[in-house]
Amino acid sequence: MKKIVALLLICCLTLGLATAYAAGPKITKQPDFGKSKAEGTVIIEIKAKSFKGLTWRFVNPDTGEELTAKELSKTFNGIKVKNPNKQKITLEKVPAELNGWEVYCHLTGNGYQVDSDRLTIELGYAAEPTAEPVAASAAEAAPAASEPAAEPVPESTPTEPAAEPVPAEDEEEDIPEPETITVTGENVTLVPLDSFGRPDEENSAASLTFTEFGSVEARADGDVEYWVVNGIRVTPNEGVSSVKLQNITSDMTIAAVAPDPDDVQLNSSDRVQVVCSGCRFTYMADNLVSVTAGSVPRGADIIVMADNTTAAAGGYSINGGDFTREGKISFRLTVTEDTEIKTK
Repeated sequence: MKKIVALLLICCLTLGLATAYAAGPKITKQPDFGKSKAEGTVIIEIKAKSFKGLTWRFVNPDTGEELTAKELSKTFNGIKVKNPNKQKITLEKVPAELNGWEVYCHLTGNGYQVDSDRLTIELGYAAEPTAEPVAASAAEAAPAASEPAAEPVPESTPTEPAAEPVPAEDEEEDIPEPETITVTGENVTLVPLDSFGRPDEENSAASLTFTEFGSVEARADGDVEYWVVNGIRVTPNEGVSSVKLQNITSDMTIAAVAPDPDDVQLNSSDRVQVVCSGCRFTYMADNLVSVTAGSVPRGADIIVMADNTTAAAGGYSINGGDFTREGKISFRLTVTEDTEIKTK
């Protein structure tokens, strides 16, 4: 009976880990232009979740050339870019040359890449040049010879009062939208918390986005030696597999660090050595979780995870072989001999 319970626990932990790394970016609202009173200012906003990287890309319709928001500010003099890697980006002093360009959002996370729909930039001052005044023709300027000249209107004739100007609807002062906060996790599943501290299990992910502030619980898949919050090490008095952070007001990264592999008890069967460079591997059966080097039983199944999406995109090399599995943040590997894994 104990063996059956242990096997069920292993299956649950493995499934939980795979699910945590399987979620990719999801666009909840396609890009759209925001309102702006200032001429030459373009505001674009997208709504998305479960992403780690966000890049706005601008496409030249004539050449197909693509520029990121940061490259845009270097290519066109005077243009000012605010929040180039946020869900809401603002371009100020946009030159007429950008009229007709397309823009879309590129999202990455957990080895997945997602592109949004494209928008076409339309600048009124670029597409509609000011018309020059046209001189009146001679026929319009002078009365016809056969028609008597119009009698002058007596000064006493009353005229209608000029209509009062109607204020424009958009003359109200723009209220800046609140900034978003992004919380990302390493070796943890992030669960958002409501105002009462209750977990929202359905929206768990490896990356969460909040408006103004938010609360989150980070859950590790195995034993934790210590936690790292924005580079600061936090060591609890006793082992805990989850931690809650409430009222977060700035971007944050939470990481769970497993015990040293030398301290982990492995079974006594024939073992092989695994070394990760630029990545980590997980062996659930004996609680060896997210380490860069360690021993596992020969024939063991492990899950390999890149340290970041950039390393994952370059692919993995097994024992000096070609780099493969580009774009995959994690993959399963059966180890039968000493194995060295490298990211590009």
